Amino acid sequence: MASPNEVAGLPVGRVAELTGVGIETLRSWERRHGAVTPKRTKGGARRYTEQEVTRVGLLKRLVDQGWSISSVAGRDTTELQELLGDRLLGDLPGAVLDAVLAFDLDEAEALLLRGARQFSPEHFSDAVLAPMLLQAGVRWADGRFRVAHEHVLSSLVRRSVQRLTPVTAGRSGEWLVGTTLPGERHALGVLMASMVAATHGRRVLMLEPELPEDELLAVVEGVRPRVLGLSFVTMRPAEAEERVAALAPRLPKGSTLVVGGRGVHDLAVDGVVVARSLQDFARWLSGRPSR
Repeated sequence: MASPNEVAGLPVGRVAELTGVGIETLRSWERRHGAVTPKRTKGGARRYTEQEVTRVGLLKRLVDQGWSISSVAGRDTTELQELLGDRLLGDLPGAVLDAVLAFDLDEAEALLLRGARQFSPEHFSDAVLAPMLLQAGVRWADGRFRVAHEHVLSSLVRRSVQRLTPVTAGRSGEWLVGTTLPGERHALGVLMASMVAATHGRRVLMLEPELPEDELLAVVEGVRPRVLGLSFVTMRPAEAEERVAALAPRLPKGSTLVVGGRGVHDLAVDGVVVARSLQDFARWLSGRPSR
């Protein structure tokens, strides 16, 4: 938690990692367009609040859809949500996290399931899960979220996946297996991705995190999933690339390795799909009809 003499919020580099918007682009959006107004430390460093990080996420979605930053920078957050069709959501991602912060598990789970059942898979991914992951990152960084909260949120997402899968996927739906490798403790990203997969009609098998490669391969050989999903958040990029490159050739034919997280944003391994955001993953799934 920031001390009274510090400026609370995230530095620009962390915001770039969370949102996928480059540092120079963020600075340009501020200087040239006034799209965001981060506070400054005594040394002049930028600090972004949770609301500003959420706003950056909305702006990125609009720019990705073809809007120019100059045409949307001056609009308030409600107007941005209206352009994206999110107005009915309100701040559903923030409401889920507030419920987790208060350990109100019934409310958090009800909100998650409401969003999943009310909106299309792509919209749910873009408007609920991705912003929730952004906001959780901010709350973790500024000290409001503890390890306990991350575990509770992970458990809720896992339960929601289990509830959604029977509704959205028939017995013939393809399998997605998700986990992390040893040394990577943060599984929230792959859990979020599994929820995206469930809303896209996939059957999901979420394994415990940090599963040794040999044991993971035993599961994959037995289940024969179409997708094996791994997330890399804290692992060094060089180590992540080395381990992915070693694992990918060992997968059975017909199983695709999909990786995500800031540890693999620049990864390039033959045959491996890099999902740089939940939206990327949802679009990739949309191009692969469930068999």
